[in-house]
Amino acid sequence: MKTLNLLSFIFLVSYLLKGQSLPEQTISLSEKIQILKIDNLNQLYTLTEDQYLKKWDKKGNQLFEYINNRDGKLSQIDVRNPMQILLFYTDQQRILSLDRTLSPLKEWQLNSEDWGFISSAAMGKNDQIWLFDQFNYQLGSIERDKKSERQKTDLIFCCSQPPVINFMSLNDTHLFLFDLNQGIIQCDLLGQFTQFIPINQWQKILTFGNTIWIVKEDKIIEIANNGQITELVGIKDTSKIVGFNNKEIYLNDGISKIVKVMAKE
Repeated sequence: MKTLNLLSFIFLVSYLLKGQSLPEQTISLSEKIQILKIDNLNQLYTLTEDQYLKKWDKKGNQLFEYINNRDGKLSQIDVRNPMQILLFYTDQQRILSLDRTLSPLKEWQLNSEDWGFISSAAMGKNDQIWLFDQFNYQLGSIERDKKSERQKTDLIFCCSQPPVINFMSLNDTHLFLFDLNQGIIQCDLLGQFTQFIPINQWQKILTFGNTIWIVKEDKIIEIANNGQITELVGIKDTSKIVGFNNKEIYLNDGISKIVKVMAKE
């Protein structure tokens, strides 16, 4: 399966680099979306301007929806584990998880005395949740019982300026923390700092599985686990890209409220 996914990805990139058009499949989601996420089952999750979180199958059929009117704007959605979807509300400092039907599972109310101010959260392994304390510049985590905590890691000196983290992502081997103005802080799965990858002023972060793409101007930059940066050029109108998986790139035209899927036949 991994070999098939790799070959599909190579096919996709080679088409893009040659400037050729890929077959397009159009999925109408009947609404303008703010965020689009894709899980490892190729199910889509969208967040609308009025804060409806919806789950769709790969043909565009709506499966489930979730709405929360009490906590304001939803800041982050982590669908790495489709059986336990993580939602983070920055303003309310509230974290909750949903099951595969978008029904509430658990809730975490963060204590400011213990955590300062959390700017980003990500689902870890075995129901662990990673948190970045922006006030103290510390990375830490809480376990599934909501009480136990992993030793916090100070990250204030890992780059030239104190980091400002607004997004984190986890893959099989590392945890990545993103600072828009400086670069990417890479930590191991125990939360210990491993390296800093300098890159700044990107427009969008896209992650899927073990792959990280950053959209910067008219280029897509791929970040490897070892910190190597590879530029993929020749992709037209990168501003429309809202997500990808190992076979497809998802585009949103923003006018007719349609997400187009560029897919290998």
